Amino acid sequence: MSCHNIGRGLNSVVEVVVTLYDEGKLDIKTARTIIVACRKGVHWCDGNEDEAVIRLQKCRCGKCLKVVKKGDELLPLCETSLSWEAVLKIMKQKNNELASDELCRTCFDEVLYEYFGNMEDVTREYKYIIEHSNENEYLSEGE
Repeated sequence: MSCHNIGRGLNSVVEVVVTLYDEGKLDIKTARTIIVACRKGVHWCDGNEDEAVIRLQKCRCGKCLKVVKKGDELLPLCETSLSWEAVLKIMKQKNNELASDELCRTCFDEVLYEYFGNMEDVTREYKYIIEHSNENEYLSEGE
C-alpha cells in the first residue's frame, strides 16, 4: 500500500521551491537539487515519486524548469522505448540530476544526446513518443 500523503506533503515543498526559483531567490541547480530530494524523500514512507513533483507535471521542464507555453508539450522520458533502468540512469546525470522525467523539446534533445552521443537515436526516441502517444497530447514534427 502506497503512502500518498508523503507525496502530497513533499509536493507542497516543491511548490515553495518553484515560487522561490521564479522570484530569483534560488538558482536552477539549487532548486533542482531540492526538488530531487523531495522526489526521493517519498521513499521514507513507501510513496510515489511523481506525487512529490505534481507541481511540475505538464507545465515545467524537469531540466531547465521553464514553464512551457500553451500548445507546447513536455516529452516524458518514461514514454520512450528505453528501459526503466535507462530512464533512471538518464535522470541521474552527473551533477545535473533531473527534477522530473518530463522535458521540453530542447532539453529532451540535450539530455538524450548526452546519453546516446548521436542525434539519430534522439530523433528515434522523439518519434517513438509521438507515434505511441495520444495524437492530441503531443505536437508532431513541424507543427
